[in-house]
Amino acid sequence: MKIFLVAVIFGILVLSGCLPEEPPVMQPPAVIIPPSRRVNTVTVRRGDVMHMARPTAQQISGLEATVLFPLGGYLIEELYVDLGDEVTEGDIILRVAMPDIIEEIEELESRRTRLIHGRNQLEERFELELRLAEQTGTPFDDLSFIYGRLDVDAELVVIEDRLATLYEIEATRWLYAPVSGTIVQLINFFEGMTTTPNSRIATISDRTEVFFMVRTTEREHMHIGDRFTVSLTILDADFIMEVVDPEVEGIPLRSEWGDARFLAFTSTPPAVPPNALGSVNIIFGEERDVLYIPIDTLHVNEDRSFVYIIEDGIRSLRMVEPGLFGNNFVEIRSGLEEGEEVIR
Repeated sequence: MKIFLVAVIFGILVLSGCLPEEPPVMQPPAVIIPPSRRVNTVTVRRGDVMHMARPTAQQISGLEATVLFPLGGYLIEELYVDLGDEVTEGDIILRVAMPDIIEEIEELESRRTRLIHGRNQLEERFELELRLAEQTGTPFDDLSFIYGRLDVDAELVVIEDRLATLYEIEATRWLYAPVSGTIVQLINFFEGMTTTPNSRIATISDRTEVFFMVRTTEREHMHIGDRFTVSLTILDADFIMEVVDPEVEGIPLRSEWGDARFLAFTSTPPAVPPNALGSVNIIFGEERDVLYIPIDTLHVNEDRSFVYIIEDGIRSLRMVEPGLFGNNFVEIRSGLEEGEEVIR
């Protein structure tokens, strides 16, 4: 009877819910991407990964000649060339006016002519009087002739010395091209312009030998004998160039260039316009036909590399093994398959 009563009471308690219940087992939370939230992903692709630099290369000439005018204060009468003109050695570049010099030269030349004529007359008179004295037996005093000749000769020496100086000055009226090449620098000429001492009139560049110079830090990866592809935008073409020794090539160095590197065409150079610029393709590493992703999708924590992917709408972490880090992409050696999507 007691057992029956206990069973009845237990049943009533169960039905009434008075017995304690065990707490439910909680499942781990899942990060579910809401359908309305957009996630920027990129596709794992196969192709080439390259780590490279593209420093700027500036065109220079193997030979440059500066045309200077040595004297100051002379009016420039005419400039015979323009910027970019091709000139041949000996062509006239400029002419200046020297009216005072020319006037003095003309006066001295005229004076010299008169002195020489007077000396000739003196010598003729000397010969005539000497013969007359011999014929008549009268004494002949030649001292006056000797002193007269000495005076004339002394004055002629002074005139000749002065003329030599004036001729040298007059020769600078015309400036000539010392080499053949292209006018790459020229004075800004205007009417009434006068010269200053040792003023630079023009710079002539020999374009038969064209070099390119790299001055940026990437030059440290360029060594004599190395060959690089150089892109010349102005010609829309690529050329193979080799790093050369400037001393061997006779390149006139400038202090402001520092420890620059110099490149020369490995074949016949094209007609490159003055002051052209190029880009040197320096390749530090290259992997072909590999899986790759953008560098900004790869995460690195100490010695672990991973990416985030979406699996069944859930954001998940995936461990990967990176390879070559290129300029924009990184090689993936394992952990991803071609066509998978990774979160950016």
